[in-house]
Amino acid sequence: MPVSTVRKVLRKILRLYAYKVRIAQALESDDRSRRAYFATDMLRRIDDDSEFLNRIMFSDEACFRLSGIINRHNVRIWGSETPHKYREVQRHSPKVNVWCGFMYDRVIGPFFFTEKTLTSVIFLDMLGNFAFPQIEKLHPHDLLQ
Repeated sequence: MPVSTVRKVLRKILRLYAYKVRIAQALESDDRSRRAYFATDMLRRIDDDSEFLNRIMFSDEACFRLSGIINRHNVRIWGSETPHKYREVQRHSPKVNVWCGFMYDRVIGPFFFTEKTLTSVIFLDMLGNFAFPQIEKLHPHDLLQ
């Protein structure tokens, strides 16, 4: 059965809704003004330098568990009300962390971490020994911050 048909049945006939598990960070009183300043400053930089966006690297990381537990970002629970269900997980199941950087025309990485705990020392070592040298080859005169 097509996904679109299943969604129509869930929503229109069963009147169920997809609820995403959410974790939210509390906002501080000056966050709104700081965000506005950042947005204005970025727009100014883009206007002043047509190559500015080409020098920005966006990065992300994900943890993959061998037990099959998936990232909350991809989970939807269908129901008529907000669920209060839990999924039991195996503690300390084997995992691999993956980091990747994305630039306008390149992918930096991916880099795989198999250590049980990904510490700042391990992460900074990866940046210094692998990621930054790759970026330096692409843009030798750009400043890394």
